[in-house]
Amino acid sequence: MAIVLSNALPVQFWLTGEESFNEKDVCGITQVCFCQPFECDDEIKLQFVENLGNSYRLSILEDSSEIESINFIEPLFTDLLADYLNKAGAGTDWVTGEHPSIASIPAFGGSDRLYGRLSNALNGVDYIFDYDIDSIGSKTVTFELLDSSFSSLDSHTIASTDPNNTGEVILNAASGAIAYVSITITNQSITDPVTDIVVNQFDIQNEIDGVYRLTFTPSDYDICDTTLQLKIIDSSSPGEEMAHSDCISIRQTHTCTLPVYFHNNTDLAGLVFDQSASPADTFTFRIPAIFFHPINTAEQEDIELSDETIVRLYNKLEEKQLLEIGFMTHYMHRKLQIILMADSVVIDGKSWLRRDEYQMLEGNRHYPLKRSTVLLTDKNFIKENQL
Repeated sequence: MAIVLSNALPVQFWLTGEESFNEKDVCGITQVCFCQPFECDDEIKLQFVENLGNSYRLSILEDSSEIESINFIEPLFTDLLADYLNKAGAGTDWVTGEHPSIASIPAFGGSDRLYGRLSNALNGVDYIFDYDIDSIGSKTVTFELLDSSFSSLDSHTIASTDPNNTGEVILNAASGAIAYVSITITNQSITDPVTDIVVNQFDIQNEIDGVYRLTFTPSDYDICDTTLQLKIIDSSSPGEEMAHSDCISIRQTHTCTLPVYFHNNTDLAGLVFDQSASPADTFTFRIPAIFFHPINTAEQEDIELSDETIVRLYNKLEEKQLLEIGFMTHYMHRKLQIILMADSVVIDGKSWLRRDEYQMLEGNRHYPLKRSTVLLTDKNFIKENQL
């Protein structure tokens, strides 16, 4: 499965096999090399959607040679068990493939239980326990999915009389918020109650999509005043390229450019915002632009009475500012138009709202870079009096 990239992502990527803007040669159109601008201290956030359980890295290239490699953060679901504890909260960690703290159980009818807290759980998927049980005497072993109150959402019990009992248990909770998994061993005889259990693997069977994320600031890696290319590499298929960017221009100062900071309260054109993040999960998009000329617009409504007096019903004053965007590619204009739809757009320290048309300026039809203008409304300036 190919990775899925959002059109609102601050950096434009092309999947392997696709021609990038700079690579594409169209008859009758002047071929131009466009490099996205970022400054050395800009925070660059990347993300894509792909099946869980894979690993990816960002390869940063200068003059076609890799100068840095940064791993994408895998979705939390990839590491299912956050910590391992018995009900009293004591005992050593239970690590997959190692022996948990269940070795001695009281006499007939006695039991011991081990809990694992899930870092991030989903309903409707199959959870797989791949286990080995070494038991002396008659035992039952119960595998369970539990909610936060330790109530069972799904369970499966097996009898373990064979000294070498190996197998697989699959659980699936269609409803309820899964918080824990547990394994309970109950002694069914008065014989030697020793049982040792190893969970070789605890995983999910279904192919579930997750968001892979990465954030980096070029200056943190001593990258500045250079031109780069970014590639997303599948670490598990050694070196397989999944996507690549065109050139990225990193400079201490990019004159006549502006950073646009944006956040949305829901997904935006496939871009996933972490709503639990504090401060808010904000992306940075830098564009060539001038943002200066203020414009005030007013609306009013009144009524003339029979005695020729005029009564004001409604009055509103807005402050707008003209964003003049320099020469950019079509994909950059598309990104900006999507970004200006976000719930929070901050430029020059103020929050802005697009209420007017995004206007492309006609130019040489054989030149692929275009300019545009758009009036942005100061979100916090709108003054209104209404009777």
